[in-house]
Amino acid sequence: MIGMATDDINKDHVIQDTSQLDEKLNLAKVSLKKYKELNDLNGVAKEYSNIGQILKDMGDLDGSLYHARKALDIQTELNDKTGMSIDYNNIGQIYQDKGDLDESINYAKLALRMDEELRICFRWLPITLT
Repeated sequence: MIGMATDDINKDHVIQDTSQLDEKLNLAKVSLKKYKELNDLNGVAKEYSNIGQILKDMGDLDGSLYHARKALDIQTELNDKTGMSIDYNNIGQIYQDKGDLDESINYAKLALRMDEELRICFRWLPITLT
């Protein structure tokens, strides 16, 4: 069973850089189902996040926000601060795309605070040392 789940999960990652969003979404949903069957909460959270990002790329911002929040709920339950930071950042980006800059900034601050706790300050900014 785990081998089959891994095959489905790997197929999802192979096409991540293509424009085949419907196929990516279907594979992510299959992976989500497999992770749920395995009771792998980290995997479930990751796939909710993946589905949220795919839906964002498809323009479904409400669906994207729903799935990003599901991922955040699980990461919070697991006390996975790295995952929480990523989810806060993703939610902030969704709010930015929705035009709600105040909420976007709130979530960016939450991500930054989490990164500071983890000592990963500004991980998403390209920094050039001269």
